[in-house]
Amino acid sequence: MNRSHRQHRFARVSIAAMVAIGAGCSRDPRSDRAELERSLRHADSTLTAVIAAKDLDGTTALYDENAELLPVAEPAVVGREAIRREWADILGIPGFASTASLTRVDVSDDGTLGYTRGTYQTTMTGTDGRPVVERGKWVTVWRRQSDGTWRIVQDITNTDAPPPDHQESKHASDGPSQSPTTVVTPNRAATRAR
Repeated sequence: MNRSHRQHRFARVSIAAMVAIGAGCSRDPRSDRAELERSLRHADSTLTAVIAAKDLDGTTALYDENAELLPVAEPAVVGREAIRREWADILGIPGFASTASLTRVDVSDDGTLGYTRGTYQTTMTGTDGRPVVERGKWVTVWRRQSDGTWRIVQDITNTDAPPPDHQESKHASDGPSQSPTTVVTPNRAATRAR
C-alpha cells in the first residue's frame, strides 16, 4: 500500500472516530435524565403494584440488601430480611388494601440515586370489624444498580393523622400469635402501603 493511500485511509478512520466520539458527547443530558426518571417511575409503579397484589417476594426484591425502612411510630427496620418480616406483617393485616399516587420523581445529576414521593391511602379492618382508612405520604430513595435497575435504600412513611386502630396482622412477627381482634395502637399501625 502506498503512503498516500495509507494517509487517506488513516484520515477517513480518524474522521469516523471523531464523528462517533462527537455523537456520543453531543447527547442531550436532559434526555438521559428523562430516561432515568422514566425507569425510576417504572420501578416505583412496580413497587405500588406488588404491594397492591400483596406480593411479599416482589415487594422485598425491590429493596437493597442493606436498605432501611422507617415505618410510622416504630423503630427503623434495617436489612432486606427484617424488611421482609415487616412487609409480611403489613400485608397480613386483615382487610389490607392500598392505593397510591406518585407526585414526584427526581434523579441525581450522576444518575446513581433518585427519589420518589407520593401519597397513599390504606384500608384495613378496624377493631370493630369495620373498615378504617389511613392516609399519608412517603419518600423512597432508590440507588441505580450496575445493570440499570433500581433498588430501594431508604423508605419512609408518615401519616396525615394518628394511625387508626386496626386488627393485628395474621403474620405478626414481633410476638406470640395474636387473635384477629387484638387492638393495634398507633405504635404498631400499618405503614405506607401504597
